[in-house]
Amino acid sequence: MKFLIIGLGYAGARHKKNLEKLGHDCFVCLKSENLKAKIKEISPKAIIIATPTHLHIPQALIAASQNIHIFVEKPISNKLESIDKLLYLCKKNHLVLQVGYQMRFHPQIIKLKKQIDSGEIGRVFAARIEAGQFLPDWRPNKDYKKVYSSKIKFGGGVILDLSHEIDYACWLFGKVKKIKAIVKKTGFLDIETEDMAEILLEFENGPVCEIHLDYLQKKYRRSCEIIASCGNLYWEDTKDSQFDQNIPYIEELKNFIAGIKGKQKPLVNGYQAKEVLKIALNARKNL
Repeated sequence: MKFLIIGLGYAGARHKKNLEKLGHDCFVCLKSENLKAKIKEISPKAIIIATPTHLHIPQALIAASQNIHIFVEKPISNKLESIDKLLYLCKKNHLVLQVGYQMRFHPQIIKLKKQIDSGEIGRVFAARIEAGQFLPDWRPNKDYKKVYSSKIKFGGGVILDLSHEIDYACWLFGKVKKIKAIVKKTGFLDIETEDMAEILLEFENGPVCEIHLDYLQKKYRRSCEIIASCGNLYWEDTKDSQFDQNIPYIEELKNFIAGIKGKQKPLVNGYQAKEVLKIALNARKNL
């Protein structure tokens, strides 16, 4: 299958490598190139959008208008404007639109989902989810103050950047009923965007979930604890773990490809990503 990748930063380069490992042909659209012209030249089956967040929707709309299947990195956008137009076009043209929330493909998160849905742990009361890593360490060869994470106009900030945690919380617990948040620019990193957030979500079916996000922890950490009537579940992921961090990225691409072939539905579709964005933007109102 022929893929066109827009953006060859960390995410784009990973997707290119993984797609080639899966046996597909990959072409790259550079910043200096016209996307419409490149699509006409290459005639790809699908497009991978791995550019700064504020460019996602404009580029996806071009692809959808050309009947190209779309995989867009998370979050789907930094604003709600034109998302419904994209959703309409994809539905009208029978296109797969998948969003890159790869944590749903993490085997431990999948295991948590199965344990909750099966009733194995009983009634879920609450959860604590955390994600943090020191922003200057994300891309050691770049000035962290100049990357999209640090820039408001590019759609940066810890809430959108680490919205994986919001996404998989919704996957685990359902529809959100109430949102509260404390969001801070501590000033420690001297960046434009928020570097820490405490988000409290109440779900319609009962559970309350506290989500902590930050750019400040010197050691990478991701964790989830679920408190339920039959006991607690706890998962933690650190850079020291033996888990191959590339597995969820491979699995999400397999899901996307299967969707294009009509064999599966995307695990993370545009409608779900829009709901995650709405929660994220609601939380950011408290900045």
